[in-house]
Amino acid sequence: MYNVVVWACTYMITMFLAYGLKKLGIFQVKDRKIFANLIFNVTLPAMLVSSFSTASVDLWYIVSFVLGLLVNVLMLTAACAISAKKSLDLKGIYDFAREGDIAELIPYIDRQIQYNKAISEEGIKNQYGANVGKSILKHRHHEIREVAKAYAAAGSDARMAGCELPVVINSGSGNQGITVSVPVVKYAEYLGVSDEKLYRALILSNLVAIHIKRGIGKLSAFCGVVGAACGAGSV
Repeated sequence: MYNVVVWACTYMITMFLAYGLKKLGIFQVKDRKIFANLIFNVTLPAMLVSSFSTASVDLWYIVSFVLGLLVNVLMLTAACAISAKKSLDLKGIYDFAREGDIAELIPYIDRQIQYNKAISEEGIKNQYGANVGKSILKHRHHEIREVAKAYAAAGSDARMAGCELPVVINSGSGNQGITVSVPVVKYAEYLGVSDEKLYRALILSNLVAIHIKRGIGKLSAFCGVVGAACGAGSV
């Protein structure tokens, strides 16, 4: 608990300090690109190197990470392929998800279902973070839309609280990967749809989220999970 309080206070102090410096005119709007590049190209890599220097990583986690990364690369490649042929608009994505040849994507979508569903169920079964998913499910378990929300939130609860289960990402983010997939899977289970329909629904969800993300950029104040939720909602 002490560490959580320290981190929270640090974030609050940083935000108030930045706000104060802006009000004093020390920081200008034009400076945001400089700070964005500094964070993305210096601070973030330094944090990753520092984390790995003290971490003990099992080989299985590395393999899972690489597989998850490959899935995301494949989704991006599919998006680029659609873009080259039809221009990557929502109609092109929808047409591909509904009628395109998805045979090569199925093994990767299967892995997304398996991994992301597993971490969501782990978040429901055990105590992680604020237990948002467990709380939703406890009070709204009879409504499918609330169940879908609960399992997606539980997956993020577990992931952000340090659960070591792997996740298939979307747009470079595990939470976005959970958001684009888990609600769709829960609805598919509830409706009893065929495997093919679920695969196509997940391809639509993933590609819509990637399409939205393309316009945001590498670093933004916009939360990418909103785009991921739009992807799931498009199904």
